[in-house]
Amino acid sequence: MSDLVQQLGGFVAPDGILDGDGRGREPTPEELERHIVAPGTDAHLPCAIEYQAPWDVLEDGLARHARAQVRALARTGLPVVLRRLSRPKFMMEDDVDARVRASVGYLRDTTAGSVPIAIRQLVIHSATFLENTIAPPGARLSGFDDEIKVYGSTIIYTPWERTTVAPAIVEVLNRCAETWVHGEWVVDIFKRAGVKRVYAIPVAFDPDTSLTSHISAPRGSEKVPSGKRFYAIGKWEPRKNYHALIGAFLQEFSPKERSSLFIKTYEWGSWDGYPSVGESIAYWLAQPEVQANGWTAANHTRLLRVLSDKISDVAIAQLHRDNNLYVTCSHGEAWDMPAFEARSAGNRMVYTGWSGPTDFAGEGDESIWYGLSRAEPVHPGYGWEPEATWASCGVGLIRRALRNAQPPERRVHPPELYPRFGLGPVGAQMAARIQERFPEVYEKLVKVGGFG
Repeated sequence: MSDLVQQLGGFVAPDGILDGDGRGREPTPEELERHIVAPGTDAHLPCAIEYQAPWDVLEDGLARHARAQVRALARTGLPVVLRRLSRPKFMMEDDVDARVRASVGYLRDTTAGSVPIAIRQLVIHSATFLENTIAPPGARLSGFDDEIKVYGSTIIYTPWERTTVAPAIVEVLNRCAETWVHGEWVVDIFKRAGVKRVYAIPVAFDPDTSLTSHISAPRGSEKVPSGKRFYAIGKWEPRKNYHALIGAFLQEFSPKERSSLFIKTYEWGSWDGYPSVGESIAYWLAQPEVQANGWTAANHTRLLRVLSDKISDVAIAQLHRDNNLYVTCSHGEAWDMPAFEARSAGNRMVYTGWSGPTDFAGEGDESIWYGLSRAEPVHPGYGWEPEATWASCGVGLIRRALRNAQPPERRVHPPELYPRFGLGPVGAQMAARIQERFPEVYEKLVKVGGFG
């Protein structure tokens, strides 16, 4: 305690600066020469790449993605520090789950003297939102030249789920050093919209920490559950198209068949013209074709289950183990991490043949046919460009794909996944982009090293 008292005492103004009436006096030249500063320590690294993303929340898809990407980049040996893009209002510093801290906490705690490159991973809500994220209004007070430098050292990494990019967003992205997206299909969309420097960087995964790679051989068992066990995991929203999936299943299969459908979801927002979970099931059970198949309010829960409760990662992994045909009939996906986890588990996919899952679909997966002639306007509730479209994936197409889909005979982890999407290969892609865009800075960063 005496050391603390002595240290704090160094910050007390010298006697005599304030006179008796409290109005004070001019300090003497000697007093002005006396410098009082807090003791400090050097940063862990002289410079580093700043990876900024909403990485905190354990079970959030974008946060999972951010944690995977920053670990992949750090494994290259480059110096990396992890910072928040923003913290959810409901979270405090101590609310970060211990598993999240164990995964990337060391990068959060790493300090750097300077950050010559910033990677900002975010969902782009609007051009204004993007501008304020890159260069907040207060930071722009330093001058136009400094603002230009900020944009020139910034890489934007964003998911995308539609066919258009607003011109105002294109203009902001073109000020940045580069734009990274999840797949080549998004690269095509961005280039057609006018984005100049856009590259595909897929989601990285680590078999050792994956939710599902231990389910399939060689880490797990080759055993496959019997029958057709369809399942899906995601938010209940128009884009996910689960209302159509329920209708397709109830119309295509009867209670007498060895087929089931499990949807793990949660209701997210209120959508004009789109039913809730309860309304969806009630609607389909009232349809003559569904009733003719033998489905009733009393018997449908035996083979159709929609779960809206929050469940643990262990329970999510169990869903992948208990089922064998993952259905992603979405109108559009950036990456679709649950579908990727299903493939990692050795299961087959039924997927819309457009957007995210096309990047990792394999032999035996059943594509729901899609072509440009089947695009349709997006739901207006998303607030995207008025001309935006996404895949039209109707009940009839889903029915046909569900009927044609066949479970795997053996559960084997696809050997092509890690060479394309592992931490090492994806980290190398990120490092290669940084080296090409910032060659001189890259050489300095390599010499600095990192913590892996």
